[in-house]
Amino acid sequence: MADLLKPLLRRTAFAPFNPLSPFANVVHATFSGGRVGFAVMPYFSTMWQDASQTTLADDNADDVRVIIDDSPNSMAISAPADASRPTIKDSGTSRSLSFDGSADRFSYPLADQPTGVVTFVCSIALTANGYFPQIIGDASASAGLFFGFSGATRVPRLYLSGISGASPLESSLGALTLNTRYTLSFVYDGGTAKIYQDGVEAAPTNTPP
Repeated sequence: MADLLKPLLRRTAFAPFNPLSPFANVVHATFSGGRVGFAVMPYFSTMWQDASQTTLADDNADDVRVIIDDSPNSMAISAPADASRPTIKDSGTSRSLSFDGSADRFSYPLADQPTGVVTFVCSIALTANGYFPQIIGDASASAGLFFGFSGATRVPRLYLSGISGASPLESSLGALTLNTRYTLSFVYDGGTAKIYQDGVEAAPTNTPP
């Protein structure tokens, strides 16, 4: 399984924030001025078990169908079907979303696809071998941004329409170690795409056009 702690998709660098309310200020400053993107954090985001958003998902082992992101954009990040819902994993001291390595994934509206300067950041741990071609991507499943892994090899990869070309960008550092948490970052500055693993640049195996 894969445990996704806090994916963040944005179009700009962090702006200064008020230390009296760091989380809210960072998120709102990041997406100020109508910037496209979303911030999903299982500790803070409102999550629902069903597509109609009538039953909250807030306990350990609850399945999550919809997450309302914490940015001012209030995007609905959703699993395409009940069978694709990840599960809340709450140890009492930390909370993450657990993906089953089979069907679990989230999607977002293609209309909200960022362009130009793009950054995607997530904290993730793979707890079992599985098939994670897409953990999050656009709802069309044919364009936009996809984050996942290369088949069952546990190699991080990113596809971004118009940036990565016909093939996804893949980390050159190889497979992630099971049961180890990593911070993965994918950055596109308008001309060059880069992948970082725990702050170390991992030159992608495919370069953007």
